[in-house]
Amino acid sequence: NAFKRSVFEGVRDLYDALLKGSDGKSTNPILYVSSSHWNLYHFLSHFFMLNKLPKGPLLLRTYFSIRTTYRNRKNHDHKKVAIMKVLETYPALPFVLIGDSGEQDTVIYSEIAKEYPNRIKAILIRNVSRKNREVAKQLNTSDIESNVYIADNSADLLSHVKERGLV
Repeated sequence: NAFKRSVFEGVRDLYDALLKGSDGKSTNPILYVSSSHWNLYHFLSHFFMLNKLPKGPLLLRTYFSIRTTYRNRKNHDHKKVAIMKVLETYPALPFVLIGDSGEQDTVIYSEIAKEYPNRIKAILIRNVSRKNREVAKQLNTSDIESNVYIADNSADLLSHVKERGLV
């Protein structure tokens, strides 16, 4: 139920700041890439509207049979492929990738940053799991060009992008 769910505190401020950019006036595109299936599209779009999140296309995973879906539940190739298609569609645009530590976002985003050097200006990871914190910390010191920043809340992520001059 979209009415019973809420966004993490500060997410709207973070997204609005990224939308406006460093000059505070731009309208940067926001694209939502998720491993959720297309059958959740209406729920997600309604949730975004209710929570006044910036408008943007939802790139969701194709829904297959229940058996195939269950077998592929830990496969996040969709997210990487979708982001790479976006990067190739807009070759002149830099990007900030936002995710969480709950699944594979940190690893996927780091791989993308290595494949598209200078295109990913920041990787922002909201820490939602203690178990994934150590993996995320290791990526902070990796050799990728993009800055991987892990925080427990959206306010810290917003502070970080402000410090980097992205907003």
